[in-house]
Amino acid sequence: MKKITIICFLSLLAASFTAVNGQDTKLLTSLFGGNRAEDALDKILVACGQFEPLPRSGSSFWRDSIPQSVRRSYIEYGERYLGVSWPVLPVTEFARFKTDGNRTGYERLSFARRRALAALVVAEIAEGRHRFVPGIVNGLQALLEETWWGIPAHYNKPVPVYEDQTVDLFNAETAGLVAWTSYMLRAEIDSFSPLLRRRIDSEINRRLLRPALKTDYWWKRAGMNWNPWIASNWLACVLICEHDRDRQLAAVAQIMTALDTFTDSYPADGGCDEGSNYWDRAAASLFDCLNLLRVATGCRVDIGSHPKIRAMAGYAYKLYAGDGRCVNFADAGINTMALQLNVAYPFGRYTGDSTMTAFASHIAVKKDFANHAADIYDRSGNWPALARELFLL
Repeated sequence: MKKITIICFLSLLAASFTAVNGQDTKLLTSLFGGNRAEDALDKILVACGQFEPLPRSGSSFWRDSIPQSVRRSYIEYGERYLGVSWPVLPVTEFARFKTDGNRTGYERLSFARRRALAALVVAEIAEGRHRFVPGIVNGLQALLEETWWGIPAHYNKPVPVYEDQTVDLFNAETAGLVAWTSYMLRAEIDSFSPLLRRRIDSEINRRLLRPALKTDYWWKRAGMNWNPWIASNWLACVLICEHDRDRQLAAVAQIMTALDTFTDSYPADGGCDEGSNYWDRAAASLFDCLNLLRVATGCRVDIGSHPKIRAMAGYAYKLYAGDGRCVNFADAGINTMALQLNVAYPFGRYTGDSTMTAFASHIAVKKDFANHAADIYDRSGNWPALARELFLL
């Protein structure tokens, strides 16, 4: 009798899970109607080297279409890092995680580099006078000389080694930052030396594109933030830096399959079981991918109207409790809303949710985005998510 009761309970649990998640699964790959994903993508995905989602630095768009107060904010932000030095990251600091458990020492030094580079890049895009280019190329070279782009807590060896390019959150995130910098500042970097962009493509291929495509990483099947967080950077690097059509198609097919696993794991109400603070790197990172896929396929891959995607987006404002705070549970840390304006407003537009765009606009007014855009970006801690800031503008 006890065994029967357990079986019945598990059956009910499975039925409940199916009911909560709804009947629609594989929202992305089902668009291909059973055809092989690579074959379907070959007909609609932008060709290698032809992905141009944003005007590049130097375009009049960045001078004429952005409010002057916003431009000034970014320029002043970059000026803080003019002449910044790029000291070597101490391997002894990396090794501390295995010896005494400390991870923050290395992370602080590593993240400071990414923060400085992102600040210089947005400032150069906003100003367009090549004033920040020396710092940018020095920052790029410093990153390219790092043995591994991730953090010690995500590495199985005491020190980074050249041959082990494990793909973790921050390895992928740094690759994304470098790729977007290379795309946006192509002319400026080439005016310094075309060899630098060639090195960028080579390093991104070695550190991310090759291992991500060939390795069956656990996060490709995960229903949590690692999946879309890594996928969003992987996809950007594929579209910007991959020059082989077969590898490009195979990678995008894998990414779409991984994202289907992620969305299938979510309930129909769009709730993030990891806690509200993780929305930014769960559903919002999914949007980063969906936005790139839409642009890269000429809007042929677009699931923004699907109820589950709308619900996953709207989760951000449904948990808002006012005064910058949100309902706190799970791994949410302090009860402070971690909403990122540079993804909330575009996500709302993607799903056609006027409540979400109004919510994001309300937060922007409360934070005085018009005069403090760069400070908001800086305080977000998401400096490598450079593309979000650019797409917002």
